[in-house]
Amino acid sequence: MSLLKAVFFDLDGTLYSYDDADAVGTAALRRHVCERLDIDEDLFSHTFDQARRDVKAQLPPTASCHNRMLYMQRLCELLDVNPVDYAPEMYDAYWDHFLDSMVLFDGAGECLEKCRSRGLKTVLVTNMTAQIQYRKLRKLGLGSLFDTLVISEEAGMEKPDPAIFAYALHKTGLRAGNCVHIGDSFNGDVLGARGAGIPSIWFSSDTQSHPGYERISRLADLLPLLEKMNLL
Repeated sequence: MSLLKAVFFDLDGTLYSYDDADAVGTAALRRHVCERLDIDEDLFSHTFDQARRDVKAQLPPTASCHNRMLYMQRLCELLDVNPVDYAPEMYDAYWDHFLDSMVLFDGAGECLEKCRSRGLKTVLVTNMTAQIQYRKLRKLGLGSLFDTLVISEEAGMEKPDPAIFAYALHKTGLRAGNCVHIGDSFNGDVLGARGAGIPSIWFSSDTQSHPGYERISRLADLLPLLEKMNLL
């Protein structure tokens, strides 16, 4: 009988390309702000980077430090405009284009379906705020493919803190040895999960860094690797 009862999945950068969507969202935000406030792109880029740094410096590493509305509020403050007048439309400019540009990685949906067909629970363990992660799941059509959602805003801590993985174990009623986690961040996903005693798999095309850790570059290779690891 298989010891494996559940597969924990990261979302951003693991099931779709976060970097590509973020680039589209940021470009749309840049166009919007530069036109709306009549500023140049260099000023926008410099000020937006400062706004993000300020928010992250102010807040502990929890979901709130990723909240784009706080980024937009600080951006308005640095540009000396009223956040109430401008921040909501900036927020929408970013997220509307981000969400519209998301594309699942090849095999993402099939990977989740195959895990479930093998009797495995599928668990999402993700950073960021719940509201936006729900919007991503709905846009990507993945909502029905997860048995349990664990989002850092709910958990009160975020990866790589092993406590978020311990919370996921508590929420699912499973033991660390009965689960495996896959994600694209070596520190956040691989080391974070291992810190909670959960075997982990690095989703990456990097074949040079971190030898000795299990790695796949295609989601279609997950189940064969689990069999190779004697987890199935």
